[in-house]
Amino acid sequence: MSETHPSRHRGLTLVEILVVVGLIVLLVALVTVAVNKASQAAARTQSANALREMIGGYNSYSADHNQRLMPGYIDEDDIGPGEAFNPRIYYNDQPVPDIALTSYVWRLNEYVGNEWTIFMRDYDNTTLRDRVDLIINGASDDDETLAGAYQLAAENPSFGLNSIFVGGNAYFESDIRSSLGIESDLRIAASRISQVRNPSALIVFGPSGQVDFDPDEETGPYVRSTELLDFPGGFPLGHHELRAPALRPAPEAPASNPYAIWDRRQWGLAPGQQGALELAAAAAPALNEDEDEEGFGMPIVRRGIASYPIAHLDGSVSIEDLNELASDMRRWSPFVTGTGPAAITD
Repeated sequence: MSETHPSRHRGLTLVEILVVVGLIVLLVALVTVAVNKASQAAARTQSANALREMIGGYNSYSADHNQRLMPGYIDEDDIGPGEAFNPRIYYNDQPVPDIALTSYVWRLNEYVGNEWTIFMRDYDNTTLRDRVDLIINGASDDDETLAGAYQLAAENPSFGLNSIFVGGNAYFESDIRSSLGIESDLRIAASRISQVRNPSALIVFGPSGQVDFDPDEETGPYVRSTELLDFPGGFPLGHHELRAPALRPAPEAPASNPYAIWDRRQWGLAPGQQGALELAAAAAPALNEDEDEEGFGMPIVRRGIASYPIAHLDGSVSIEDLNELASDMRRWSPFVTGTGPAAITD
C-alpha cells in the first residue's frame, strides 16, 4: 500500500515580497524618468520650432523693409494714419486695433502665415490662447471686447523680443533711458541688420515671463524673488519684451569700447537656487511705476525644462544655459565686440 504525503505550498517570505516591491518601484521610477525626458524633449522641440518660424518671419520683414529691423514696441500715439507707423495690419479681413500693434505680435503675424498662435506655443496651458481665439474669430461683435482680445495676445505672448537692443523699444527710449542716465547719443538698439556685429550670437526671441514689482518688499541685495503675474486659471503670463540682464553701459568702460562693461543689473541668479533667477534691486528705476503698467518680461523656463531655447538674428535657434546668458552682454547687445564676456557689475 502506497504512502501519500500532503502537498506543501511555501508562501513568499517578507524579504522576497520587499524585493519584488522594490523592483516594481524601480521600474516605475525608470519609466517616469523616461516619460519626463521624452515630454521635455517634445516641449523643447515645440518651442524651438516656434522660434524658427518667428525668426524667419522677423528676417522676412527686414527683407521687405530695406534691412530695417522690426521695432519690438511702438508707442500707440505713433501708430495710425499720418503717424510715424501706419502698418494697416488685418486679420480675418478686419483691421487689428492700433492698441494691439504696439508690440511685435500682430505686426509679425502676417510674416508667419497669420498663425498668431505660434506666439503662444511655449505655454503649457491653452486658456489664454483659446479665449483670444474665441473672441477674434466671431464670438463677439463688441468693438471694445474685440480690441481687448487682440491686446491680450499682443501684450502676453509666451515669447519675448529683446526689443531694447533689437529693433527698438519706444518705452525704453522715452522713459527708461533717462531714468538710467544713458546719454542720448549712445546707441543702444540696432535698427538695421548691418549694424549688428554678432548676428549668430545675438538673442532676438526667447521664452518670457511677466514680472510684477513691489519696491516695499526688500530682501537684502535683491528686492525679492521674481514673482510672475498669473493669468486667471493659475499659470504664469508671458510678456512681449525679453529684458536683458543689464541696460546701461558702465561709466568706467573704456572709451574705445563703451559696451565692454555694463551696470545696473536687471535680473540675476538667485543665491543658493540653481538655475533660478531673481529681479535685482537696481531694476526699480527702470520699471514703469504707472499703475496701468505691469513691469516687464524676463527669461522664464517653462515645463520643468532646464535649458533655454533662443532665436538668433542669423536665423538659427539654439538651446542655452540660462545661467551663462545672465552674465554675458555679448549675447544681448548688437554692439559688443571682443571675445571675452561683456561683464556686468553687481
